[in-house]
Amino acid sequence: MFADRFSALFVLAFILRRFWTRIRLLMSLALKGVKYREVPAGKLLSRNLLIYGLGGLAAPFIFVKLIDMLLVLFGLA
Repeated sequence: MFADRFSALFVLAFILRRFWTRIRLLMSLALKGVKYREVPAGKLLSRNLLIYGLGGLAAPFIFVKLIDMLLVLFGLA
């Protein structure tokens, strides 16, 4: 029973440490800022749809397939 609690606490500490590391990195990036470029609205919309729209549609299918292939490779599926 103690070992279960200890392992759960260990996993929780590991997740929180990774979370705070990412937050610190993102905060430093946010404070640095992003260089501003003046771009026409149509060009900006096209670029954002290409990157976020198509990426948002394709990425889940690609990663699900990769996870499936890894599970089959390791004999877990």
